[in-house]
Amino acid sequence: SSQTQQSLFMARDSGRQPGVLGKVHAAINRLGLEQVNPASWAALREPSNVASACLDANIDHVGVGSLLMLANVLHVLRGDAETAREAFWEWLSQPVEENPSASCLLRSQAIIVVLS
Repeated sequence: SSQTQQSLFMARDSGRQPGVLGKVHAAINRLGLEQVNPASWAALREPSNVASACLDANIDHVGVGSLLMLANVLHVLRGDAETAREAFWEWLSQPVEENPSASCLLRSQAIIVVLS
């Protein structure tokens, strides 16, 4: 059910999350999505900025290890149960902030900024 899927990802501490979902959550948390400025998402959507990569996004904390960890757990998630994949996408569509402001980014938007 949708409530079961949400409960798999809604807990903030990865120690309470089972299996691959906890690993995905931990990998994404290493990217520091809460640090992404909402203006970076707006800038990314501007065609003139995409070519020159004029984004106000601090990614100094994102290392190769973080990206490899993310790639590995996403690969494992692909082979996991459909319920786990649905829970992942549901979680990814939630705001990065626990008590979101009006300008708060979704996790999916913040990940795109970090990876850009």
